[in-house]
Amino acid sequence: MIRKLYPREQIKNYLLLDVIAVVFLFYYVLRSNSTLGLSGSFILLLAFLVSFYMGLWYRNLYLLAAVLTGFVTLALLGMYVGPNLLFYGFIFADLLGRSKSKWHIGVGIAAIALMFMAVFWKRTGNLLDENSILLPFMIIQMFFPIVIYIKEKAKTLQGELDAANKQLGKFIQQEERQRIARDLHDTLGQTLTMIKLKSELATKWIDKDPTQAKEELKDI
Repeated sequence: MIRKLYPREQIKNYLLLDVIAVVFLFYYVLRSNSTLGLSGSFILLLAFLVSFYMGLWYRNLYLLAAVLTGFVTLALLGMYVGPNLLFYGFIFADLLGRSKSKWHIGVGIAAIALMFMAVFWKRTGNLLDENSILLPFMIIQMFFPIVIYIKEKAKTLQGELDAANKQLGKFIQQEERQRIARDLHDTLGQTLTMIKLKSELATKWIDKDPTQAKEELKDI
């Protein structure tokens, strides 16, 4: 059942972390006294969950749309609930790095910068708050998708290399079996030919020279 709701290949490494992150997000947002109100908070949390769930399953334009929606949601939460919620941008930055399009990754990285700058502008009136601890995290989040993309690309190439080596191994085994079969066929053919010749000689010698015929029969 879980494999139908969550990607099978990510269950071992990410499922527990994602559950913990979502629980803390709900707890932090719902207990805060923001101007969004309970309904507004629920709407943004729902948008976060939908975006996150879409990002888990898609690697195309839908992934980019999910990531951009997630960044917008986090920007609003950062403005009205607390700037610390921008740390959740790492979740969407990780998903962004799994995209198959470099163009999509570039757009997503720009969206990360805009997300942070929007929160900085709302909170301080400046696009960049040099004194904020969030600034280095913005830079890290912007590089994070590139790191994930390189990692995923290396994993894909390693998988292709393993598949090629496996196919090559099968080909070598098949060639070896065919060579052995050819050798057996040639050897068997030579043996049968020799038996046929010896038999014919034995037949010819049996009346003329029984001793020689006996020798031929021994060879057979």
